[in-house]
Amino acid sequence: MGALERGRFAEEMMLDLTDCCGSGPESEPASAHNHHKSTIERSVKVLLQGLGEDGEREGIRRTPLRVAKAFAQGTRGYRQKVREIVQGALFPEAGLDNGAGYAGGDGGLVVVRDIDLFSYCESCLLPFSVQCHVGYVPSGQRVLGLSKLSRVADVFAKRLQEPQRLANEICAALQNSINPAGVAVALNCWHIEFLAALQCNPNPRHPSIHGMQGWLCSSVCSSSGVFKQD
Repeated sequence: MGALERGRFAEEMMLDLTDCCGSGPESEPASAHNHHKSTIERSVKVLLQGLGEDGEREGIRRTPLRVAKAFAQGTRGYRQKVREIVQGALFPEAGLDNGAGYAGGDGGLVVVRDIDLFSYCESCLLPFSVQCHVGYVPSGQRVLGLSKLSRVADVFAKRLQEPQRLANEICAALQNSINPAGVAVALNCWHIEFLAALQCNPNPRHPSIHGMQGWLCSSVCSSSGVFKQD
């Protein structure tokens, strides 16, 4: 199986910010969605006041609305269900021969690498970059469409997260929804570097991301079934 086409953290952020300024359909009632955005907007106004900013100055006046739209789009995972993504996306393995397909049925491994995502840190609300790798062993000669793996991962990335829980939730969702023999999820996460960010990363390292300094990196994994370690 080949890898999915790689994205870029900044590009996805820009796409989401562009989408949040549009008027596309929402998956929840418009009244509830607007209420949530209004609550966030009021909170951002209070935040700006706390920072000593003039909420009426040019460049700041519409910031509360823009932030509310960005957070509504960037946390859309709360309004999405894995079941709806996976439903109808399980296919027979190609090359079935005596009950074993190219993916190996009970023994083969399907791997998708370099799924680029972003999420919001639950500790400081700043966005962090995620590179996700997913592998699973099919059971019952049924495989999930590759694009659906990245969509399932994105459901949980688009919530307030910390790296280990994000890996655990992706792993558990795939295990429960497609019932494979086992799932393995590995994440590399990059968080903007500042003193409080040390508390957001379980095992920080100090590499660069896309040639940029000032990022903390953490690597985590989660597994189930045949990949579960004793």
